[in-house]
Amino acid sequence: MPAGQLYFAYGSNMDDAQMCDRCPSVQFVDIARLRGFKFMINERGVATLNADKASEVWGVIWEIQHSDISELDRREGVPTYYSKKHIYVVDSKNKSMHVMIYVDKRTARGPSRNGYIDKIITAAQKNKLPDTYIDELRTWE
Repeated sequence: MPAGQLYFAYGSNMDDAQMCDRCPSVQFVDIARLRGFKFMINERGVATLNADKASEVWGVIWEIQHSDISELDRREGVPTYYSKKHIYVVDSKNKSMHVMIYVDKRTARGPSRNGYIDKIITAAQKNKLPDTYIDELRTWE
């Protein structure tokens, strides 16, 4: 059992440098997929999720010490923009893992902030997410 909180990042928080800046305690755990949701960029130009039974979202599982969660909440704009949820993802070994996620309350589609989707794609490539999923992310460029 991990000592900290498991967190599933599917947007710019897949970037290890960004996560190390936000949460000095962060440790990479694995890549994972979240079934039943679709990645999207919303009207604020940031990543969020929409329910979609036929889709899945890939991302990174991080372990964060509880002492860093309040800073991550602040950076994510909880509760103004994002809300926290707990959900199950499936890791690279097909093991179900209970994780925390952030979901933006705004779900109208919009353009990506300048450089934002590029950062997500670079992190997806670095973390070796599936090529088909990276191609899907590229549709947001």
